[in-house]
Amino acid sequence: AAKLLIGQTRRRLTVARADGANGRTRLTITSRAVTSVDVYVGGRPVTTSPVTDAAPTVVEIATPGPDVVVRVDGFDEGEHPVAARRI
Repeated sequence: AAKLLIGQTRRRLTVARADGANGRTRLTITSRAVTSVDVYVGGRPVTTSPVTDAAPTVVEIATPGPDVVVRVDGFDEGEHPVAARRI
């Protein structure tokens, strides 16, 4: 498996969540070799956003309940899934 992975592009997708008092949640997304992300709340799609390696991307969504899963899927060139995070 290591031999197969060594030639692959190194990617990174990190997501920091900050719930605000205004009923909104701020997701700060940092990536490498990812061109866009899809955000899902409770399994439902809520937004798509382009991302760059140069700076973190901030996405605001309606604040989900404490037990609701937020999933961020990262894509390469908009079509190939390459990374995912759940919070």
